[in-house]
Amino acid sequence: QKLETLYENCMHHSENETKITYQKSFHSDFDKDYQIISILGSGSIGQVYHIKNKSNQKECVMKIIHPNVREDIILFQKMFHFFNRMLSIFCCFTNYFSLFPFDLNNFVKDFNEQSNFINETNNILQFYQYFKDNEYIIIPEVYKCSYDIIIMSYEPGKYVENITEIDDNYHKYSIATLYYLFVNNNEQCYFFNHGDLNKGNWR
Repeated sequence: QKLETLYENCMHHSENETKITYQKSFHSDFDKDYQIISILGSGSIGQVYHIKNKSNQKECVMKIIHPNVREDIILFQKMFHFFNRMLSIFCCFTNYFSLFPFDLNNFVKDFNEQSNFINETNNILQFYQYFKDNEYIIIPEVYKCSYDIIIMSYEPGKYVENITEIDDNYHKYSIATLYYLFVNNNEQCYFFNHGDLNKGNWR
């Protein structure tokens, strides 16, 4: 819960910025193609909308990158390398960055990969192929994508924290077991796993 402010409940960017990014990605007017129903969430990389396709009335989800995210990553890299060089001048600070519990260079590399939504789209398509005939695990169908945007099917559901409030131990145990089997099946059978199964990414 403490990390939600950093990773899940981030600041929203404006609808106008969303529509500008959509225009750049698809060379089309967002308002002619879709209607915004609500904002589902805003993470550290992107914002997620519940939208409706005006041509066929289908409800969809649109994930769109925050403005300036990639510029912020580049700025962070420059600052990191600058401080690293400065600290290396002083012997007492040589191992300063070894105190971090993760590799900062790999962290930045992973962040760059996550900010390319074509990578994420390819992962969704792969999961969709694995589970398209499974009635218990529903992977959204991708309708449209770009470097900055993914538009996919809207799959209704409840967040697990809301479900666990009900007084039904069998129901809660079934969900926990399915979650466990999903992760282990991916690791052991497909060698391909979802590395970010926080509560905002599944229902």
